[in-house]
Amino acid sequence: MTKRILPIILILIVVLSGCASADKEQNTATPIPRTEESVPEEPPAAPEEVTEEPQAESNKDEREDKAMKIKVTDGTHTVIYQLNDSPSAKSLYGMLPMDVEVENYGNNEKIFYPDGKIDTAGGIEGGGGAGDLALFSPWGSVVMYYGSFNSYSGLYLMGTAVEGADQVKDLSGTIHIEEN
Repeated sequence: MTKRILPIILILIVVLSGCASADKEQNTATPIPRTEESVPEEPPAAPEEVTEEPQAESNKDEREDKAMKIKVTDGTHTVIYQLNDSPSAKSLYGMLPMDVEVENYGNNEKIFYPDGKIDTAGGIEGGGGAGDLALFSPWGSVVMYYGSFNSYSGLYLMGTAVEGADQVKDLSGTIHIEEN
């Protein structure tokens, strides 16, 4: 049986190498020039691919431009807060603008009572430092810290001063709070 297969394999090798030689000869042939009548129409161009990167970059810029910032002023002193993405911060931001009385409390904070109830569901509880803005939910007051403080149950962090943190302790009387 081996004697019969061997000649067949040799024949196949010869035939296949002849086909390969013929392919090489065809590929080296000079192409026949076409007349305008024989040139097929080009298929319509495929639509350009739209990449997500420029759009993503654009959305990032829009998000930064639309960051929740608020301006707190008493006419003499101004503090700008960058709010976080918590439900409490969004709730306060949705109430703006507002005019409220600011009060001293302790030796590290100013407080005010917003015009409505602030949402605490899913909020960020904790402590922080000077320049932080928080909701003290048991009283419903918003706290602007100018000194360090400890974490309290029911204290929801809403943002941080990005300008004028050193002016928080000087705020007095009626303050105006608006989007910035």
